[in-house]
Parts: sequence; C-alpha cells; structure tokens
Amino acid sequence: GSSTIIKITGGNTTKTASTNAAVTMTTPTTGSFVAKEGTAPFTTTGIYGMQIKNVDLSSNSTVSGITKVTDEDVSSQITANQAASADLAIKLANWPVADTDADGSLQDDLTVTVDGVAYTLTDDPTAGCADIDAATEYAIDNLNFGETEVVNMCVGSALTATSIIKVTYHYANASNVVEIDTAGPTLTFDPAGGTSTEKARPYVSIIADDDEYADDTYTTVTVTKASLKSPSGVTTDISGDLTSADNKRFIYAPTADMELGQWTVTAQVTDTAGNKSTETTNKFTVKARAAFTLGLKAGWNLLSLPNNPTDTSIDSVVGTSNGVSTVYSYEGGAWKVAVREKTDGAWGAFAGSLTTMEGHKAYWVKSADFQSLKIAIPALVGGASGSDTPPTPPTIPVSVGWNMVAAVDTSGSKSDDATVSTIKVYLTGLTVTKIYEYDTANGSWTGYASDDATNNIKVGRGYWLYATKAGTLVP
Repeated sequence: GSSTIIKITGGNTTKTASTNAAVTMTTPTTGSFVAKEGTAPFTTTGIYGMQIKNVDLSSNSTVSGITKVTDEDVSSQITANQAASADLAIKLANWPVADTDADGSLQDDLTVTVDGVAYTLTDDPTAGCADIDAATEYAIDNLNFGETEVVNMCVGSALTATSIIKVTYHYANASNVVEIDTAGPTLTFDPAGGTSTEKARPYVSIIADDDEYADDTYTTVTVTKASLKSPSGVTTDISGDLTSADNKRFIYAPTADMELGQWTVTAQVTDTAGNKSTETTNKFTVKARAAFTLGLKAGWNLLSLPNNPTDTSIDSVVGTSNGVSTVYSYEGGAWKVAVREKTDGAWGAFAGSLTTMEGHKAYWVKSADFQSLKIAIPALVGGASGSDTPPTPPTIPVSVGWNMVAAVDTSGSKSDDATVSTIKVYLTGLTVTKIYEYDTANGSWTGYASDDATNNIKVGRGYWLYATKAGTLVP
C-alpha cells in the first residue's frame, strides 16, 4: 500500500477517538510497526483492538482485522421508561469496538434503530447528547473501555421497556487484540479493618481484586504471604491453611476459639501476569459475645431461650441474685419442675426433676420482681458447641394435644422480643387449632389461629399450642 496505518482503540479509559500508529512499509505489500508496553498509546492496563487501514496507489482503502455485527438487540437493557435524550449505558456483546472507517472518530462507528426506524447521528458527533435536536437522532457521548465496558449514548425519542433498540457496529478480531496488565492486585479483608466480631471462630478472608478492566484475563492470584498475629503477639503463618474456590478469595477457618483482643492479618499476592500486590495489613478485634438479655415480670412468665446457652444448667441460666423461685417445663404430656428456697437472704440451688434450661424449649418461670436474666448464648457454629460435627437446623417435635413451644432464632442474632416470623409462617406444616401467649402483667391469654399472618412469634416468648395431629415444627 501507499500509506498503511494502524488504528488502535481501547485502553482502560473512556474514549471517543482511536489512536494512530505508523507502519513502516518494507515492500509494497508488507510492513511493520513497533508496539511497546508503556509507550503511547499502550500506557494503561486494558484491552486494545488494532485495525489496519491500507490505501493502495489508486487511493482505494480498506480496514481489516474487524468483524461486523448487524442489528444486535440491546432492548433488554432498557427496563423502565426513559425520557428523550436520557443517558443510556449500553453493553455490547463484542468488544473492543473498532474504528470502522479508520477516520479517528469512534462516535460515527455505531448505527442505531428504534422500533425498526433507523436513527440519524447528530450533525456534530463530538458534541454528544447535547447536540440532539430531533426525535430520530442519536448521539454517542463516549465508549468506556474500562471495567464497565459500555457505550454511553442517547436517542432523541422517549423509550419504554417494550421499545426495540438495535445497534450495528464492528469489533476488533481476537487475533488483533492486545492485553496489557501491569497493575498489581489490591487486597481487602473480612472481617474488615477496624471492625469487631463476637464469633469465637470467625472466618478470616483475604480478598484480591485484580479485575482492573473489562475482559481482564489476569484476575486470579497466588498467595505469597499470609500471617496472623494474635493479641498476645504470637505470629502464625496461615498461607498453607487457606482455601479458595476461585483463587481470588482465600479463607482461613480457625480450628479453635480465637483469643479475645486485636488480631492482625498480613498478606501479599501475585497475579498470573506476575504483578505483585503491596504487603497489606488488616486489624480486627474478637470480643466476648454480649449476653442475651431476657426480661421477666413479677409473676408467672411463659418464655423460651432462642438457642442453647453456653452452660445449660438451670442454676447457671437463672443465676443466684434474682427473685426466680420456680421453673416448669412441659414435654410429651409430662411436667418437670425445679424449685429453690431463700435462706438467710440467699437463694439456694434448684432442686427437682428439671435440671437444665435449653434452647428451643419453653418454660414457665415464676419471678418475685421485675428483672432481666443475662444468659451467655454463643454464636451459631457448626455442630454442638462448636465441635467438628456439621450443623443441622433446629426442629421441635409436636404431639397431639397441648404443647409448650419456643420461639427459635435461626439467625442467632436477634434480641429479646424481636420478631421471628408471622404465626402463619412459624407454624407452616402443622395441624394446629390455636396458639396462645400469656400476658404476665394482666394475667390473661391471647389466642391466635394458625393461619394468622398479622401477629408475630417473638424471641424470648414461650407459647402453648394445641395440635390435632402430631408433627414437627421447623422454625
């Protein structure tokens, strides 16, 4: 050719124009050009498409290295009514968009139809959407070659969710695409820096973000350093204990309860392009879980524990410095009771057939005054009391006749009197005539139908229900 140039589109930024690269012709039909990382236009990470414009001795020109897409339907991206000239961010199926005519402008390289009508590019494409002055015009503000990879555009007519919008364009062939990645990954952590957790064995995650641009193929990493420093100053290499499903998020699962106090995670990773992250540290705090507060009124209280306490013994749950004298449970049609007496102003230990107070069960508790019980209930973990056995969801057996049932908190995070669910949802699958709650202050019962979708089951409350068929309550 008499004058051959390379037109380059892309890079990790928004653009409205392509860039030229000169070709040195060694024969009338062959030539070469030098592309160097870090040298214009390859100065940023990203995907670059190269189109070859060749002009022969008769001034005939062709552009090669591109593929045409005709009438790509992008209507699904319009999900609500859009005003005329509203900004639209349209994602195309193929990328990077090419400079079809090699004229340096990308704004004239896409054509648009709306509901079968061909729209016309504005008189001044460089002015973008501001230049639209007719209902059947369109404009391209820019092409975002960054991570979002969209065409920012607008049309002169209002659109609805049923409008049919189609775009015709060219894109660079895969053999004409160059990828440059010189940026190192960035690291974040979970728990995040400066935060605290009440979980005794929290997962510690190292998260690498190496997706700097659209179609980035170097997004996975290898951990080169990972350590965990305890509040008492002991540093442990955890790199060999990390697991990952995608080589982007790496998880450390403690095998024992973590020491209370501030922990420090230090990590560094390298992506598949050889770029290293900075060595990054993150500090979080493991603190003691706050006790569950269960309010009592003077008299008989029908209540329950949302989950198993750390110590289920009745003396531990109730404590010794309050006015609780009697506790009843009712299971399988039989009562169990625990009572205690006060001697010389001090309560003795509970005695009787009831020796424990457990989660997922309801109890009658008699109190001499208004007070709150402070009960240590650990966060939900796998298996019983954090053992290595897998967790199973809670269930409550229901017999024919009367049953005392608990309000179970499957999230493990709700406070006293918080809503668990509606009565209808809570009793799903059961054949229940009625469910009752007891008002200690007024000494009265309130009954609800099993399909009540208005009133709620509350954390800390116990309930009586009458079942006409045996079943299992699944909270």
